[in-house]
Amino acid sequence: MKQGFLNNHAWIDLGLSVKWATCNIGTDKPEQIGKHYAWGEMQDKSPHLYTLDHYQYTGDVVSMLWGEGWRLPTLKEQEELLNKCEWIWTRNEYSCGFTIIGPNHNSIFLPAAGLHCGKGLVALSQQGTYWSETLLQADNSYAYYLHFTPGERKWKISRYFYGRSIRPVCV
Repeated sequence: MKQGFLNNHAWIDLGLSVKWATCNIGTDKPEQIGKHYAWGEMQDKSPHLYTLDHYQYTGDVVSMLWGEGWRLPTLKEQEELLNKCEWIWTRNEYSCGFTIIGPNHNSIFLPAAGLHCGKGLVALSQQGTYWSETLLQADNSYAYYLHFTPGERKWKISRYFYGRSIRPVCV
């Protein structure tokens, strides 16, 4: 398996254009959900503060926490993950989510970490929502994210103040 480290964070080469981190921001274990962030904010929040009234853009949380070389994936890079890899719904002792197997047969696990939407954490173990760095061109108060459930995987757009998972990439 082709893997390595950048700034003390592990990555896996899935045979795609970028290398994918082995875990979400906020944890060092692939099966744990990590923390949720509003798009462009540097810290996770109290569950009920993921609202427009409490949103404040502060920058790139990935490079701030993980250092130079790490970043949010683009829509195109998440699309590559979605379309060029095999996705297998997996249940382990810690969480549910997808094992994603790349064209070179290496794999990562994306937990169904739910989301924060002003009501607290919802849909834990039922859905995963992962921010991309790509904003909607017509209205940059919306960003693209990868959405999945056991029976569905697709792109969606969302207002930037919701708390979603982040799975970094590096080149």
